[in-house]
Amino acid sequence: MSTESFKALLKRALNSPYAETDIGLSLFRTCLETMHARYMEDYELKGPSLELGVGDGSSSMFINGEKSGAISVGLDMPLGMTFETKGLWWHPVATHYRSYVGGNMENIPFAGAAFETVYSSETMFYGMDMRATATEISRVLKPGGKFYCFNATEQWFNFDAVLSQLKCNIPSFSVPTDDEFVSIFEDTGLTCERRSYFFSPAMEILLHSVVDTGAGRVAEHSLLNRAPHELARKIEVLSELLEHEYDSSSGGFHHFLVFTQTGDAKENKIKGTDVLSFDPFDHLKCPVCTGTRFDFEESDIKCSGCDATYGVVCGVPMLVDEKQSGFSSIDLDASVTAPINRHLGYAQKTAGTIFNKFSDTVTQMLEQADGNALDLVVMAEQEIESKVLISRQTASALRYLLKRAYPNHSVSMRILKDPKESQPMLEPSGVPTLALYFSGGTALPESFREALQVRAVHTVHRVSLDIVK
Repeated sequence: MSTESFKALLKRALNSPYAETDIGLSLFRTCLETMHARYMEDYELKGPSLELGVGDGSSSMFINGEKSGAISVGLDMPLGMTFETKGLWWHPVATHYRSYVGGNMENIPFAGAAFETVYSSETMFYGMDMRATATEISRVLKPGGKFYCFNATEQWFNFDAVLSQLKCNIPSFSVPTDDEFVSIFEDTGLTCERRSYFFSPAMEILLHSVVDTGAGRVAEHSLLNRAPHELARKIEVLSELLEHEYDSSSGGFHHFLVFTQTGDAKENKIKGTDVLSFDPFDHLKCPVCTGTRFDFEESDIKCSGCDATYGVVCGVPMLVDEKQSGFSSIDLDASVTAPINRHLGYAQKTAGTIFNKFSDTVTQMLEQADGNALDLVVMAEQEIESKVLISRQTASALRYLLKRAYPNHSVSMRILKDPKESQPMLEPSGVPTLALYFSGGTALPESFREALQVRAVHTVHRVSLDIVK
């Protein structure tokens, strides 16, 4: 049965939308994320949830995004501070995050006990202060909350050649011994409930020996280059191999750990009407003075306690002390950052235009509704999204503008790909809902309107992207 599970996951990794990401293009990532997903089949990311280390977002979407517990907040360094992730620049398939925040894992910018679940995948080896990071994870977990972690092990230091190759991409790579890793987290009050190893030396070294270090394009060894009948045979072989590598009894290059916070989960009280309405802006913490009150400005937010000011990029607050730096020392080429910044500028301008157009509508909705919450629902025409990649960045910027205009309201946001497939995200609610459909001129799909009929208070609009010249 487990072999069949690996087979199904491998097939999913090699199909759209994951085939267009490093998951499908790199044999190592195909196998690694398949193994991650197999472990997480036994668990659920209960919300509100926080992911530490977003990367391009495709990894956690493949592993967790299709479950009911979508990730509430993705946290990563700002653009250019960390080499491998590029900072907070997510792949367009990563629509499972409700919000993003720029931050440092050594000083997580959220108030205590804000999250039911914290998740980290192959992130905690970038040279950060592990004890400070563990203390922060413990602090932001609710009583009875879970921390799920995939990470490298001490096994790497037994093989100089493969470690040297890794450090070409991650110069700051560092991990404590396996037992010390567990002790560091248990010293903060967490209890380790599971530690499982996977990827033996032979498996890890084999995969690294055939992986194109310029991941992001189809290399000669990519499974996607195989003929259909040959690909099917390769998947059969890989399924058996991954099953053999699962829960290795002799250690491995990676381990999967599950920690539980002390206390009774029944003590948890979620601010807002429900988990879906969790607003990260209501739980932010200043990295300098630990204050939790902020003034929202057009392009930055200011701590009311110490006047520390942090930038906002397309609605994403970058709560990182300027004295801190990223964990990896490789600079991004301007050819990478320039088009990203151009796109962010376009999304920011588009969001401003949309906000001005619908601000009166939103004000009327809030005046007529009970409570102090607002829900922003966004969907984009598939052809538009594949070319312009507009919905996520524009929605984030628009959400921030709404929060700035209505600071006493909780403002939640969700991105839909297909309203029929996203019904669990549209539970009945009396929260005022502004639903926007981005298109290049097509009419508003009836399925989108129908999906929102479960909302007691809502208004739906089509937004043509030619509104910004």
